[in-house]
Amino acid sequence: MHMLCFCSRGAEVWSSSKLTLPFNVQESWSFIDTFSRLRDSWEAQQGLLEKWVTICWCIWKSKNEVRHGGKRRPGLVIVRSSLKLLEDFQLANEKLSRVRSDN
Repeated sequence: MHMLCFCSRGAEVWSSSKLTLPFNVQESWSFIDTFSRLRDSWEAQQGLLEKWVTICWCIWKSKNEVRHGGKRRPGLVIVRSSLKLLEDFQLANEKLSRVRSDN
């Protein structure tokens, strides 16, 4: 969790996200620990788990891009691109679901 939430890069992204979790993530927690806690609160805060996972993935992806010679992107750009990715995924699945129900 350190790389995703507590290093300066991860902290910049989360600060830009304005996402509020129903608990304080502890540095000693694993990704699965945090995921499980978010899953437990899923019904009360629908969409939070999906946003959190997508932002984590985009932080990881951004770090890999920089490591392999890509440009460092600002935290807000990572947040916006991750939320756009999630929105596109959800829209594609809605369309697929409608097509299947029409057949």
